[in-house]
Amino acid sequence: MAVHCTLELLEAPLEVAFEELTSATLEVFFAVAWLEALAPVVTLVATVGEPAPGVAQPLIRATLDPFAQRVRQIGWFTPGETWYPAQVFAPLLAELGDTPPQLLLLNEQLSDAQRAEIATQIFAATGAMDAPARGQQALASDYLWPTLREVLAAWQVAGESSAVPPDFPVEDFRTFLTDRLVPSLWWPEPPGEGGAQDSPAPDEWAPASAQEVRFYLHGGEWRALEDDSLLNVLRHCLMLYGKEVNEHDIGPLAELYAHVLPRTEPGARAALVQEVAGYAAEQIVHAVVLLPVVMKDPADEVVVPATMHFAAHSPLTPEGERYALVELRELLRHRGVANPAAVLAALIAHAPEADWSALEGLGALMSAADLVRAASLDVTQDPGAALGFWRAWSTRLGRGQSALVAAVKAALAASERRAASASRH
Repeated sequence: MAVHCTLELLEAPLEVAFEELTSATLEVFFAVAWLEALAPVVTLVATVGEPAPGVAQPLIRATLDPFAQRVRQIGWFTPGETWYPAQVFAPLLAELGDTPPQLLLLNEQLSDAQRAEIATQIFAATGAMDAPARGQQALASDYLWPTLREVLAAWQVAGESSAVPPDFPVEDFRTFLTDRLVPSLWWPEPPGEGGAQDSPAPDEWAPASAQEVRFYLHGGEWRALEDDSLLNVLRHCLMLYGKEVNEHDIGPLAELYAHVLPRTEPGARAALVQEVAGYAAEQIVHAVVLLPVVMKDPADEVVVPATMHFAAHSPLTPEGERYALVELRELLRHRGVANPAAVLAALIAHAPEADWSALEGLGALMSAADLVRAASLDVTQDPGAALGFWRAWSTRLGRGQSALVAAVKAALAASERRAASASRH
């Protein structure tokens, strides 16, 4: 039987420190903004914490402006398998006042029909004369994006023109918006013509801040690109992830990489790998900058160097294991790597014997075909080290009849053929 989402409102809301939200995971139901005379005001309703079916989460309402931030827990929300957004949202609109907002942002999990219904509800609750039309306008790309920029500009002007310094300046608001609100909100594709006229070409794009990159990544403007200019966008987005390692960027970055793949050549992507690997070597970015490539790219010539650099520049975990191996183990366990054979071949080619046991664990998560292909790949001029690995693993497994034993023996045979071929040349 399906478990429904439930909402329980508190009779007396509880005050919450705004600082608790600045590092929390927020699932934003909706956010609205008014361009008031003195300063813009943003109100949002969200749950706090990672959603888990059947687990009640604090539901908060936050009202923010450049000079004050008030957060109250107004209830508990329990996620379930099914929900009816119009019913859930209805009791949350009572305190929005009687002035329709200029900006409306809604949760990304809503369908198009649900978004239209909720937008109408919100504008009706705030006194709009033609709520359906206002809702439709608020969700339109050519209205939403310029209005968002107006809110940000007004926030900056309010702070700069006030005799009292803002305690939530526009830089901090942008960071809060991009890190905490953007990931769970729905964004229409930005207007194509305006972006082309007002912004530099994507291959010349030189964003001024991490916030600009994150807006571009999460906003999805890159979906309109079809050529090698995508590589410049990917470069900036990878560097953002490598510098900040923000889990909210993982999903959009994976979508971006999937969009890039059929539109670029493997050689160009391999060159980008070498570039960002150089930054990882200098510790300008974390080695995880290469993980999206390792996960998503199917081409050997891209995955092999990406994996080698990812492993070489990865720090050790507190348990003394290389970070790359920990990440790859989880990905392989959940079939999250596009080219597992190339990943394993790259690791074996440069791994010290001390890591062989960990690599055997990774190999045990792969198919027999991937193991044989990993042993056959030409990833190093000296196949002797790889042959040593396969011989050692085969010896440790012994003469059992399991599928793994058979797969490793087949891989060993492939490695021996590869070594024999190399010696003849």
